[in-house]
This record gives sequence, C-alpha cells and structure tokens, in this order.
Amino acid sequence: MIAITITQEIKDLNPDLFKQDVGVIKQLSAIPTSLYSPTYFVGEPTGGYQTLPTATHEADGFYPVVIPSYDTSTEVLGALFFDVDKFTYPVVVKTTEELQQEALEISENNKQSIIRAETEKQIIATAQSGNDSDALDNADVFPVWSEEGVAYALDYKVKSFDGAELKLYKCVQAHTSQAGWEPINVPALFTRVAYPNEILVFVQPTGAQDAYALGDKVYFPTENDDIYESLIADNVYSPTAYPAGWQIQ
Repeated sequence: MIAITITQEIKDLNPDLFKQDVGVIKQLSAIPTSLYSPTYFVGEPTGGYQTLPTATHEADGFYPVVIPSYDTSTEVLGALFFDVDKFTYPVVVKTTEELQQEALEISENNKQSIIRAETEKQIIATAQSGNDSDALDNADVFPVWSEEGVAYALDYKVKSFDGAELKLYKCVQAHTSQAGWEPINVPALFTRVAYPNEILVFVQPTGAQDAYALGDKVYFPTENDDIYESLIADNVYSPTAYPAGWQIQ
C-alpha cells in the first residue's frame, strides 16, 4: 500500500486558488497512470469544470481527481471552492497471477450464467410440451405473463394473477400481448388450466376457442353455487342464457 500527500504541490501550481477559503476537496478515485495521466479538476457552482496544471506521480501510480464542494451560505457564482490541508490516494498493485485468477473467475461466472440460461430454456420447453396435469404439478416452472409485446402461440402456458394468487393459463388464440390483456381479463385469448376432474367457475365464452365441450362442468355463478354440466358441444351460453344447454348436478 502506497500513499502520498499532494496538497502543497497544488498550492505551488496556483497559490491564489487557496485564498478563497470555502469548500472541501474530495477524493474521487485512484487509477494507475499507465492508463491515464494525472489531472486536477476544479469545479464551479454551475457544474462546470476547468483543468489545472497536472502534477506528476507516475512513479507512485496515481490518477488524482478531486471534486470540490461548498457551503451554500458562502456560495459565490464563479468562485472556486477549496479548503483542504491534505488528502491521500492509496494504490494497490496486483500481480500478474492475481490478474489472471480474476480473469479466470470472471470467465467461469459467465459460463455458469450461460449454462443456467440454456438449462432454463430447456426446462420451460419440456414443460410447455407436457399435458395440463403435468403443467399444474410444475406450475412454478412456467414464465409469468408479460405485457411487453410478447408473441404467445396457441397452447403456450403462462402464470398470471387471479386476484392475489398466481394461476396457470393456456393461450387459446395466438396473439401478441399488450397492456390490459392479462389472462384473467381476456377469455378469448387465455383459459385457466385445470386438472381433468377439476371444476372451475363459469367464464362467459367469447367464441369457439373457449367454448365449453359436451360434459364440461362449471360452478355457476360462483364457486359457492350449483354445479352445471354442459349438455351440448361448443357451448357458448351461460346456464341462465340457455338453460336447455345445461343441467344441474
């Protein structure tokens, strides 16, 4: 660890600079001079900067940059703000072996990130190809519905909120998502995924893609009410709209 004090050198470069006795010089960073030449920056209240003559510390490996600050009670437009006795910049020099080890660790971390991403894609693809029961048993694997213009294909499954709960939905009409088209709000695009014998609450169909099949059962009008069984295929009517199409269980 190496440290130096350079205040006096700045004073020697511009003695008048320290006559305005407000503000504090703060350390920004220390960068090896093999990459940069040392430069001092002087700030103004307007946010502008002007460069002072440089001081040479190449032997010590310093890139001294200072950011001035000031007391608003003494702020004067155009004034330079310095009030400091000394400040130092520590430099840590790394060996070639240490730099090589860091490069290896970065490479390994990147590799693991790629593997995780590819593994996730494979898991999701496998889950999407399974049946509804398997999908429900592994619902956490599926992606969350997004409004960011995602192209959803027929039968693609996503998680989405039904109130405070995440439910699994299946796309029944290919489309590109947009705000307001959450699965619960658009039965023409999504339907709830259910186990073969699971009974859900009746949802008004919007067409053939989400119509009820012969023998389908629903709660109507709420899950606390009666169970109805569809007596016809492609049933797009509610039990009250077309009673002949349903019978109470």
